[in-house]
Amino acid sequence: MWILIDNDDSFAFMLYDYLRRFHENTKLIHIHDGISAEEIITMNPERLIISPGPGKPSEAKLSSELVAYFIDKIPILGVCLGHQILGAFLGAQCEASGQPLHGKTSQLKILLEHFVFDGLDPSAIQVMHYHSLIISNYQHTELLPLAIDEHNFLMAFSHSKFPILGLQFHPESVLTPDGNRMIQNWCKHKF
Repeated sequence: MWILIDNDDSFAFMLYDYLRRFHENTKLIHIHDGISAEEIITMNPERLIISPGPGKPSEAKLSSELVAYFIDKIPILGVCLGHQILGAFLGAQCEASGQPLHGKTSQLKILLEHFVFDGLDPSAIQVMHYHSLIISNYQHTELLPLAIDEHNFLMAFSHSKFPILGLQFHPESVLTPDGNRMIQNWCKHKF
């Protein structure tokens, strides 16, 4: 079973739909369902997905507790807030971008080849944003920057040792035309 944590964001349901296309045994858990991190740990998930959501990583208690436990145990995908939670946990800073991007698109600049971008034209990847925070000061961490936007903000990262992937943008949005393929690539990857 894979577990998707819904951080109180409507995009979580679209992400859930994308994930279930490639792995039917995916369970959606909303942060207000009253399920503790300990209960989720006992479910023994094979993968963990942390959804977008409002607020800061420090306010996402359940997701942060799960990342702390599973970081070196199973593959984790973090989208938007999930990306920020992973980055902050791994030693980077999460701060205001100074340029809120809500309902804005941009082109990715791919820095490193990664399986999540397999089958895509690296010069033409458009993504949708809904965020005001970004991950910064990650150079001293074990994060591997995969992609940035035109402002040089980190848009995707992996980890040098663990099967971790953070995506600042929304692959589940229709305005990320290749998002379904990115999710498929992650779902079908053998870690």
